[in-house]
Amino acid sequence: MVKRVMEETDGLGATTVIVACSVGKAQEQALSLVRSRGRICFFGGLPKDRPFVNINSNIIHYKEVSAHGAFSSSPRQYQLALDLIISGKIKVKEFITHTFPLQDISEALKMAEKEESLKVVLEPWPAL
Repeated sequence: MVKRVMEETDGLGATTVIVACSVGKAQEQALSLVRSRGRICFFGGLPKDRPFVNINSNIIHYKEVSAHGAFSSSPRQYQLALDLIISGKIKVKEFITHTFPLQDISEALKMAEKEESLKVVLEPWPAL
């Protein structure tokens, strides 16, 4: 992901990085994705038994990065997100790496814990 972000931004990094998953490595990686004077938003809490991450605080210091947490969204923000998805401006299918039927929930949860998955989807009903 770091390589792709740097390619897309001519080596500058992202202005804003939103970590919306409960994976410590994703929070750590955010520092490698953000540009100088950029922002990082931690929108996904970590498991209570593993709440700590290792970060290079020099990146925060020298690049003057701001990091903050966010816990919830407003109805207006949900509507905006849905509108962006419906319009095709955000292509959510590109983020789905694995799909499982509901009866394979155990396998889906194991896959979600692996670093080789991004978003794992459970389909509650069989395809029509």
